Amino acid sequence: MSSRKVLILNQEEKDQTVLQYNETIKKLSADGANLKWATFDNFQEGKRAGTFDFVFACLNAMTEDDLGMSEEFYQFYAAAPIFYAFVEKEDEAVTTLLKGWNDKVVVKTTDAESANIAAAFTEASATYDQLFNDDVKPAFAQFDKDGSGAIDKNEL
Repeated sequence: MSSRKVLILNQEEKDQTVLQYNETIKKLSADGANLKWATFDNFQEGKRAGTFDFVFACLNAMTEDDLGMSEEFYQFYAAAPIFYAFVEKEDEAVTTLLKGWNDKVVVKTTDAESANIAAAFTEASATYDQLFNDDVKPAFAQFDKDGSGAIDKNEL
């Protein structure tokens, strides 16, 4: 595993506490993933997480109405290029709402042991690498005329 920065969204602090003890989450952290946490309550207080490679939203049994009540929070982070939402069971209305915010959102079902989280981490890492190599590097190279790996004011 790599040292990816993963933002994990939870509705409440208690959900974060439960998830921190999840074996899959602990293994990701032990393997070098840099896990950051954001909750709806923190978001309402104006706290925003700013630097991350991708987002995992633990929606559990949230319904379309529940998401609607927290729309600003989830919509803000759903704008990320790589956003995975984990639900306990498939819900077409929830998926439609999430995809309305960002059509690239990936919705996965997961069990109590979060079996799909490790696979999603690998998938999200591969997507991140592809976006970086296909989009970011070429765009950066257009400005980094001397190939130094940095853009100085003379190259702008």
